[in-house]
Amino acid sequence: MTSIFDKAGPHDDPSALTAFAGCRIIRDSEHRADDALITAARTPGARFIAFAGGRPLVKHERQVLDPYFARYEILELSPDRESAVLLGHDANGMPLLSIELGVDPEALPAHLKVTSTRAVYSEGLFDEETQGALALATSLNAWGRNHRFCGCCGQRPKAPPVAFAGSAPPAAT
Repeated sequence: MTSIFDKAGPHDDPSALTAFAGCRIIRDSEHRADDALITAARTPGARFIAFAGGRPLVKHERQVLDPYFARYEILELSPDRESAVLLGHDANGMPLLSIELGVDPEALPAHLKVTSTRAVYSEGLFDEETQGALALATSLNAWGRNHRFCGCCGQRPKAPPVAFAGSAPPAAT
């Protein structure tokens, strides 16, 4: 991983040194059908980035860390289906989703642990593409947790067909 301090100057675009710079997810939000989230979640080979208490989860076995979960692994961990977000697709066309789990981050099974995006990035735990996907998932997961109700009308937004927008039902006039 390079640092902005490795070069005396002039510096390249500093945004290339952030975790989002490695995100290779094909979001294609504007082209999604209304059932894209459900279709993606049911696709064999779909991968999930999971969260517990708003913190990213990773599977670990000895020194190997893996932030991607298969659907069958998610189903065993009490997924909050309303929190699911279709992040997009990888270069092979496989869906990548984000989901909050109904598990206590302090009482996880032995093969799981919580981490933070700061640790993932600063310690270089994953390649740039995985860091970018995790950063995007973390951002959208936090947005979803913090915006559960419309700021204007107070109603719960309907599930968005795209990853970046939700809409409240029309306000009664």
